[in-house]
Formats: sequence, structure tokens, C-alpha cells
Amino acid sequence: MPYLTLYTSTPNDGIDIAPLIEEIKWSENDLDSPNSGRTLDGLMHRGKVTSKRRADIKLTTKSASEISPVLAILRNEYFYCVTDLAPGTEGVAMQMYNSTRSGGIQIINTDNVVMHKDVSFNIIQR
Repeated sequence: MPYLTLYTSTPNDGIDIAPLIEEIKWSENDLDSPNSGRTLDGLMHRGKVTSKRRADIKLTTKSASEISPVLAILRNEYFYCVTDLAPGTEGVAMQMYNSTRSGGIQIINTDNVVMHKDVSFNIIQR
């Protein structure tokens, strides 16, 4: 079963958000040294320093009680993520941070329950 667990100190205090995910887009970005660039002959000279991973995640429509624990972890300066949803990350704990959280509110008219829809956020490797 796929998993994406977010936690602050140990995996035991984490939340597996995989069942809440509607969509996830991952990327891996190379960071180059300041000396990287093209010379006048057009040849690229790279000084790759490292690669960092990022995921843009959109959750399914959920109640505040289901969304709030996820947002509480994301509000920390740093947190950890363990997942098998992005190639090459299976079982690796990565220290992450979040910079943007957004969402909308939908009122379900049958019983006036407030639901949170289109909740989305990014997680970026530190």
C-alpha cells in the first residue's frame, strides 16, 4: 500500500497522508555551483552540488478534524517525510519544509457541515 508519512520527531508520531491525497506532482531539482555556466563556445560547464526533491500535493475534500493534524505538522519550521510515492525515495527519511498552504471551503447543504476542499501545499527537501 502506498504511503507518505509526515512527522516532526519520530515516525511513530507521524501521519500517513497517502489516503488523503487526490494528486501529487514530484520533482527533483539539481543545484549547481556559482561557477556553472556556458563559455563563449557554447559548451556547458556544470558543477553540480546536490539534488533536492519537492512534491506539490492536493488533498481530497475533508473535514477540519482530518486536515488540521496535517497542517499542524506543515507549520513547523522543519519536519520529516518518508514515502514510496516518488521514485528513489522508498523508505528514506528526508527533512523537509513547507512554504505555502492553501485551500477552499465548501458547505455541504444537507447537514451544514463545513468541508475543506482543494487543500494544497508543497513540501521541499531541506
